[in-house]
Amino acid sequence: MFMDYTFLHSTILTWFDNNQKVYPWRNEAPDSYHVLLSEYMLQQTQASRIALKFPEFLNTFPTIEKLSNATNAQMIIAWQGMGYNNRAIRLRDCAKQIVDTFNGNIPSNYSDLLSLPGIGTYTASAILSFAFKHNISVIDINMYRIYSRVFGLDIYDTKTKSEVKTIAEHIYPRDFSSSWHQALMDIGSSFCKAQNPKCILCPIPDCLYRNNPSLYHIKPTKSKKTEASFRNIPNRLWRGKTIEFLRNDHQLGHHLNDVLHSILKQNPNEIDITWFKESIIPSLIKDHLIEYNVGNNHLSLKG
Repeated sequence: MFMDYTFLHSTILTWFDNNQKVYPWRNEAPDSYHVLLSEYMLQQTQASRIALKFPEFLNTFPTIEKLSNATNAQMIIAWQGMGYNNRAIRLRDCAKQIVDTFNGNIPSNYSDLLSLPGIGTYTASAILSFAFKHNISVIDINMYRIYSRVFGLDIYDTKTKSEVKTIAEHIYPRDFSSSWHQALMDIGSSFCKAQNPKCILCPIPDCLYRNNPSLYHIKPTKSKKTEASFRNIPNRLWRGKTIEFLRNDHQLGHHLNDVLHSILKQNPNEIDITWFKESIIPSLIKDHLIEYNVGNNHLSLKG
């Protein structure tokens, strides 16, 4: 580990003061509602895209009370462009539980946060750090990569996870958890990338990876498990196309054939219809994203 944490802290925090990325949810006096929204939105979606959508979403749902009363259809429409639409439903359910259980006050307690839909250990820690300025370590995949590289740990060794957890709990400067962890996020997205890191530009001093990167190259990722697909396109993308079609004209239900014609760009055949009924419709219903009238074969966003 570093011999002098004071120098490390000063270097990183000074860099962050001068170079931090500007996002609409980052403020000197953070709003816990804004932080909650951003953490949900940033799950599996790039910050640059969320930064563009955030003001519009906040204008639609300026308070947690209004968000808690949103219908599924309203959430899906407002979530356009942010991907993984079921996150929108979980966010609304989270808001509803906060209003019903905590009188509309976002919890500042770790266990209370973990009781909310869609909030795991990382998100709970991030909210406590960024919204409430608690002294707490925050570890996401980017920080895990940074700590592993800085201290020369093998990211694939089974012992590394516990070692990184110990490092993370001890290394951050007390009373500056928020700035420290947001600085590491910016460093991870700008310099310490999974592939082709820009070590020469990175502000972190004395990084073992930078001094000898050949020792700590990220191994090629294993091939992913085969996804269910149709016409060589993953079903998750067909789900997205279906929601996008319904979202653009959400007032009316649409016949199954019209939906298929739009997303397939051709008239559907029996194979198309069977696949859609057996694979896409049930999964969207399960996630509470659509309603399907079996009698007339009409689909619509769930109200």
